[in-house]
Amino acid sequence: MLPLSPSKELWLVAAVAAIATCASPTAQTLEGVTPQQLAAGIKAYLRDSAEFPLRMDLVLVATDSSGRLRQRKTGKGNYDFHGYNSRSNHAGGDLHVSSRSTMPVAMNAYFGGILPASALVVLTSGVAPVISEDPAAGLLTARIPEAPGCRLFQWSSDDSAPEQLCGSSALQVKKSDLSLVHFSFQAAGLPVATVVKPFGKCQLLSYRVEAEYQQVFLPGDPKPFLVPKRVETKVETDKGRLVMTSQFVPRK
Repeated sequence: MLPLSPSKELWLVAAVAAIATCASPTAQTLEGVTPQQLAAGIKAYLRDSAEFPLRMDLVLVATDSSGRLRQRKTGKGNYDFHGYNSRSNHAGGDLHVSSRSTMPVAMNAYFGGILPASALVVLTSGVAPVISEDPAAGLLTARIPEAPGCRLFQWSSDDSAPEQLCGSSALQVKKSDLSLVHFSFQAAGLPVATVVKPFGKCQLLSYRVEAEYQQVFLPGDPKPFLVPKRVETKVETDKGRLVMTSQFVPRK
């Protein structure tokens, strides 16, 4: 297994900080649900732990602008998820993959899985999202819009992943306990001219993350804990699309 190097972890921290600085206050709540309550509910489940071991099934699919398959790669990985530390506003974990060819999938999944930490930083800073309700499903959706001036996006051609970014996000939570179910993120600051493998020099048009979460239990702890279940990252360019998907299963 190939490890995620410390230098790669640094850009994740920088990117989370960049998203937080792009927030702007937009006061709108639903039925008395405050940003602080929303953040507290998410923290209770996406909380810090020693580690929780997960297995990753990795898939990378590249198609050209006509929809024809350019590349398909699969791989495996191990991810020790560390959750969210509310004292340091940091989330992360230890990542190892079986092949360098699927390292971009693992890195984007790693990043996507901890992106809600950036939303928590925004919520606890006093920003109020726009909240809507789906009564039939028992879900609330909190949307944090792109702030004015949020144009920061830097892409690592070597890693096939962002170095810095900001944008809009949405948190979907259960109304009963405000635990996180789904998170989406759309990057701002695009398009940019860069190199995206396997397309080479191109215009990167869109970067989007969709992440789902699952409840698990830590030994000796009766309260459930949240870890990623599935993370899908879509990278749109003028020469084609990358879809990177990772499924997470608890590892014994």
